[in-house]
Amino acid sequence: MMNTIITLNEENRKLKLDLLKQQIPPHFVFNSLNNIYSMVQKIDKDVASYVMKFSELIRYSIYESINEKVSLKKEINFLSNYIGLERVRHNPRRVRIEFIQIGEVSNIGIPPLMLLELVENAFKHGINKSHEMSSIFVKIKVKSKRLILIVLNSTPIQNILLKGNIIGGIGLKNLKNRLELFYSKKHTLTLQIGENRYISVLTIDLG
Repeated sequence: MMNTIITLNEENRKLKLDLLKQQIPPHFVFNSLNNIYSMVQKIDKDVASYVMKFSELIRYSIYESINEKVSLKKEINFLSNYIGLERVRHNPRRVRIEFIQIGEVSNIGIPPLMLLELVENAFKHGINKSHEMSSIFVKIKVKSKRLILIVLNSTPIQNILLKGNIIGGIGLKNLKNRLELFYSKKHTLTLQIGENRYISVLTIDLG
């Protein structure tokens, strides 16, 4: 039953993507972004880099997310671009962001956007809106055909009071369903809220 629901959700997502492509042709979007990149590059290379990362995020979301699996290297590059855009959005004096990758990722496949939810949640729930310092740490490690994703972020007091919502969000429920569908009994996902931090650890047996 659950597999049927997941399949229907995937079909619904693909249909929405097809409708989006009909409304705004992807080639028009990418040609426009390329033109903007060319113009901005002459003025501000940092902004040009931002435009390029944004373009690659859209390209991945449209073309790669419909595949059952993508290379882990592409998935990590997508995360790197996403984190890069978040760096631009937040003041480095208030938000400390660290991203580490360890291990060989060639010749490894993974369902697209499988790792995004935990990283996205860190930025959604981990950035303190006050003047206090916030921190986000993301580590991806591949060893002996095992993928480990560790996401640690500071937790503002307002999110601690709403900790149930952090653990039980729709995005995390969808992630758990996808993990069960693709890696049944071959994965573990632990979510822990401390006094001032939130830790997510995802382990997937790729063998």
